[in-house]
Amino acid sequence: MGEKKSGIRELFEYGLRQAAVVGKENVYDYSLGNPSVPAPEEVASIIRELLEGDSLALHGYTPAGGAKEAQQAVADDLTQRSGDTIRPENIFFTCGAAPALVAGGWMRRTARPPLYRLIWLVFHLTTNIKKL
Repeated sequence: MGEKKSGIRELFEYGLRQAAVVGKENVYDYSLGNPSVPAPEEVASIIRELLEGDSLALHGYTPAGGAKEAQQAVADDLTQRSGDTIRPENIFFTCGAAPALVAGGWMRRTARPPLYRLIWLVFHLTTNIKKL
């Protein structure tokens, strides 16, 4: 492990080198999913608020699929926006796109189409957020 860099990591490092040559503002690096715009003030404000709260709760682990409260909040939001009934137990949080794609592939292979379709819906909503 660690003997060979992944292609994604190599692209990321190439982007850093190019930024030093042509300027950071001229490099649009989407290799790792890093943001290219600042967080909206609403998000930044909530982050600051969370940092001032209970640090043990903030840094603690959640169940593998996510905290029940977060699953419920996302299910409620998606239900309201989509018009479909989304159940919280069908929401599964991941630590990035790659684990979500792996989970989606597993669900598709193991005949769990409702959850697979929900992952696709969340992917569609998050990649088209400007249209919402």
